[in-house]
Amino acid sequence: MVIFNYHMSQIYEFTKYSDYLESLVTGETKRFSISQLAQFAGVQRPYLSNVLAGRSQLNTEQAFRLGEHLGFDSDAQTYFTLLVEYERASHEKFKSHTLTKIKALQSIALKLEKKLQREISAVDSTMTAEYFSSWELSALHILSSIPLMQKPDQMALALRLPISYVMTSLDRLVAWGLVKQNKNRYEWASGNIHVPATSPTLSMHHRNWREKSVEDARLRPGDTIHFTSVYSMSESDYEKFRLRILDFLKDYNQMAGGSKEEKLVSFNLDFFDVT
Repeated sequence: MVIFNYHMSQIYEFTKYSDYLESLVTGETKRFSISQLAQFAGVQRPYLSNVLAGRSQLNTEQAFRLGEHLGFDSDAQTYFTLLVEYERASHEKFKSHTLTKIKALQSIALKLEKKLQREISAVDSTMTAEYFSSWELSALHILSSIPLMQKPDQMALALRLPISYVMTSLDRLVAWGLVKQNKNRYEWASGNIHVPATSPTLSMHHRNWREKSVEDARLRPGDTIHFTSVYSMSESDYEKFRLRILDFLKDYNQMAGGSKEEKLVSFNLDFFDVT
């Protein structure tokens, strides 16, 4: 079950796909190198450079492969592919037909984005700052999705927390609309906590659960999995391993999203170039 979403892609703000790709490799929001995007699409770096410069075009299969690695959902994938089809088209009626579909998808997506922003605008800064200030609030939030863990005393016992703290925290989650009270049970209500990838509250969330992981490793050595390593490796192997991790995370999210709510787990993963 997903508890928050990153605004990783602003694809719907673009009507020219090369401009979108350019935004990923330049400026303050730079996320990838041209070489990385070229590898995602299955083309050579010089070819993608020509695409960004408007001298060449991706085909729809290359666009699909690129969208997969960028984490597009089905709608974003369709939108991105339509942008490519529009740029490649030479028949004016087909271009006009494609543009109509592009504008329709764009309108729906931007209206939804504005709706989501309105829903969280009143509480986003205060609520998210408090929600991510410690591991306990997100843990209690997720516990409310597990039928056998929806009573305060069960939550307190499972997390080794004082019942008074659990009750106060549940009141906050109810006030935020994330949990609903049903007699003596506290049940999952919503998981729509939208956090930009650049938000400082997100780094707090990473830190809190990594500290919890260290505590678990100390208290239960051998019972759970904790792995830390430092290697030196080639540039090419680094990129291969990074892409393999991204593919694994995609599979993990699909599996976790459809999994029955029975256990509260923490999955932390770090892989980065230290230098």
